[in-house]
Amino acid sequence: MRRNRPYLSGDVDLWPWQPLAQEQVDPRTAQVKTLLTIYLRRIARATGNAVQLDDMPDEPAPLANLAAIVLQVPNKEKQALLALPTIDGLMTACIEMLKHENRALAIAPALPRLADGDTPPFSLN
Repeated sequence: MRRNRPYLSGDVDLWPWQPLAQEQVDPRTAQVKTLLTIYLRRIARATGNAVQLDDMPDEPAPLANLAAIVLQVPNKEKQALLALPTIDGLMTACIEMLKHENRALAIAPALPRLADGDTPPFSLN
C-alpha cells in the first residue's frame, strides 16, 4: 500500500471462481435469467416502479452476480452468495433463492392489507 496518497488505496485480487462446464452454461444461465426476470417484474409491480430488463447479462458470472446483488435479502445472505467459490455454486444458490423469493412475492398480493394498529389474522411468532 502506498502511503504518500491522501486517500485510501489497496491491492485487489479477483475472486478465483471456477468456471462452469460448457454443458451447464446455457440451461443454468437461462434458468437464472428467467427467474430473475420474474423476480424483478414482481418487485417492480409490488413497489409501483418500472423496470427495464433488455440489458440483462448473458454470461453466467455477471448474471449470477446481478441476481445476488438485486435479491432483497439481508446483507449477510448476499455476502454468503458472493463468497461462494464456484460460479456453479453461486448459480445454484441464486436459483434456489429466486424460487423462494418468487413464491413469496406470488402470494404477497393475496395477503390482507392491514390498517395501522390492526392485528394480523395469524401469529407474529
